[in-house]
Amino acid sequence: MNKDFLNTITKLLGELGLSAGIFNLVDDDTTILQSQDFILIRNNKVGDYFLLAEIQISELNLVNRDLQISLMSYLTHLMTDAGVNDLRPLNGVPFLALDNSFEKNTTLLLFTSKIGDITNLLTQITEIEENEYFFKKQVVLLPTKFLDNLGNKISSSTDFEITRYLQDYMHDTEKFKQFMSKTNEDSDYAGCAQFFEKLPFLHLNVKSSESNSLQNMIDNEIAENTKKYSITINTDTDEEENSKFTILDKNLEEIYVVAMKYASKMEESDAYLDAEALLTNLKGNGFNG
Repeated sequence: MNKDFLNTITKLLGELGLSAGIFNLVDDDTTILQSQDFILIRNNKVGDYFLLAEIQISELNLVNRDLQISLMSYLTHLMTDAGVNDLRPLNGVPFLALDNSFEKNTTLLLFTSKIGDITNLLTQITEIEENEYFFKKQVVLLPTKFLDNLGNKISSSTDFEITRYLQDYMHDTEKFKQFMSKTNEDSDYAGCAQFFEKLPFLHLNVKSSESNSLQNMIDNEIAENTKKYSITINTDTDEEENSKFTILDKNLEEIYVVAMKYASKMEESDAYLDAEALLTNLKGNGFNG
């Protein structure tokens, strides 16, 4: 298991007060991954389990076939006398107590890094996350250097708090504006957003004033882009006009997708933010999704 990934997850779990253990699938001949280590986490407050692992993009095709079968079989093995010692503690994290509820309450969280064009990859991720067998599943698609950057921060300071760093980064309006203007950029903001979107035990803290500010920023982005492209739509031919409308729709769609993800997250912790109202606002500004 990559050192930066292990240190990041260990630090995060320690700060969140979750219990965990680590095991290895090295003896499993049916599923050969580059990293055979899996971290098993339990949220003791609600009894949910989470299985975390790194996975290569080339290995994603194994998830809905051999991998989930092997993992379920191995978790059952950990409950037996023969397998009870195969689950090892993580440094600085409370050791979990495994019970039979894992069979119905476990989410598989797979971390992978972006490499090149991800258009086809997004289709594959959707297929994995919609597969209902064995586990609920989330694929956490991270910028290439995101875990390296976190690992460096953790190793360089004993006072570094990863939860505060992630929260502060998401609340930085300048970084959000940069992310909105370049939604496909390989940025740390995109990595933080994936953590909050895909990890069920990590929650974004949002104040009412911050959500209102974000909603205003989204409105401004839409208005500016609508104005910019509307000015250019003055051609004489239908073909050219349709082409420029396509550019407009694509630009607004990128804003819409990002905006709704964060609006929905914020609505969970802020009664004053109405994600449905925001959607109506977006459509009213020219997006036809």
